[in-house]
Amino acid sequence: CVEDLPTGGAPVSALEHVSSSESESQSGQLKNQEGERAPRTMDNFVAAYGALLALGGTMGFAKKGSVPSLIAGGGSGLLFVYMSQDMVAHLFPARIMSSLLCLGMAFRLSKTQKFMPAGLVAVLSGAVVAHLMVSY
Repeated sequence: CVEDLPTGGAPVSALEHVSSSESESQSGQLKNQEGERAPRTMDNFVAAYGALLALGGTMGFAKKGSVPSLIAGGGSGLLFVYMSQDMVAHLFPARIMSSLLCLGMAFRLSKTQKFMPAGLVAVLSGAVVAHLMVSY
């Protein structure tokens, strides 16, 4: 492309062109030259976690008629699936929610001494917290 050539006439590599066209804004989000936000970053691990939470909440409602399971599990699961579509924008709430779920379910596990469902959710939530801390 003609526009990829700097004034000196030497071609610019694709990596240099991309890095020069994006800059980090004060909020920490990548923006292009027009000031638009960079493309979304989907996180399949968080999406799968959200789907499992929603499935667990639905199963709790179907088996025991537990409306709190449906609201808490289904609602938080759907929120995680939604947040996974753009982790750059939703990283902080995802970290907070998964941390609270991990702590809350670990406490519940210590009280009930039953691994299902509290222990499983605590372990999965801890894995998501670790993933979000390391990956972003």
